[in-house]
Amino acid sequence: MDHLKSLKTVNFVLGAYTVVVGLLFFVVWVIPGLWAWWDGEDAGLIAVIVGILCFLLIGGLGVAHVVIGYLVGSGRGRIAQTLLAAMQIMSFPLGTVYAVYALWVCWVNEPSAKRFASDYKPPV
Repeated sequence: MDHLKSLKTVNFVLGAYTVVVGLLFFVVWVIPGLWAWWDGEDAGLIAVIVGILCFLLIGGLGVAHVVIGYLVGSGRGRIAQTLLAAMQIMSFPLGTVYAVYALWVCWVNEPSAKRFASDYKPPV
């Protein structure tokens, strides 16, 4: 079993899931905020700004999952994957399982470690 390809797939799935959660924040904050702002409430503009910022932060994390998934699939990005896994380790239970698996693939699994250490890097 090629664990790097599995980790790439898991990164893609988590990236898509994270972007959907970001869109949920966008819809829940921005649409009611716009309605309130159009009705003359100044707090509606704050809700719009909060919704956009939440979407950008959460969506950016989803994009990071996808980019790192591409890198890991080609035997690159060990440090970036380790940092992403460290960020997700406190997201119990799914984030913890993902982080432990990612760290195991990057640092403990022998075939993956050889591929990361190899001088030849196939194209992304």
